[in-house]
Amino acid sequence: MIMTDYVDRTVEQLIKRFHTNDPFYIARRLNIYVHLASMDASIGGFYRYLKRNKFIIINNKLQSSMRVFVTAHELGHAVLHPKTSTYFLKNYTSCSASEIEDDANEFATKLLINPNKNNTEMTREKLLEKYGIPSEMKRFI
Repeated sequence: MIMTDYVDRTVEQLIKRFHTNDPFYIARRLNIYVHLASMDASIGGFYRYLKRNKFIIINNKLQSSMRVFVTAHELGHAVLHPKTSTYFLKNYTSCSASEIEDDANEFATKLLINPNKNNTEMTREKLLEKYGIPSEMKRFI
């Protein structure tokens, strides 16, 4: 619950500061380098902290909506755990292997569900579909 509150506050502060929930724009404004690269199909992307620089590398074979989600996920790592380099595997499950992955999944889900839209009439499944978020992230809504 403590981390959920922290994730909520962090997402809210970023959206308020940058007036958007676009993970590419937010990363750019935070001086986080986002690059597309060819990599194994099992890897969606990864975050790397190296010599005081932050990098998000996204698999260029991903579909557009998945690129957005993976970028938001990796941005979560960069913001919540800035000195921890991690990998996001494309073949994730609803039970993440670690708390760090759960944090990044929760961050991405909450960032991408547009808080300025009236989403109260939609089911969780419809919200995820509308914003291109994998269905496994339903538990974070």
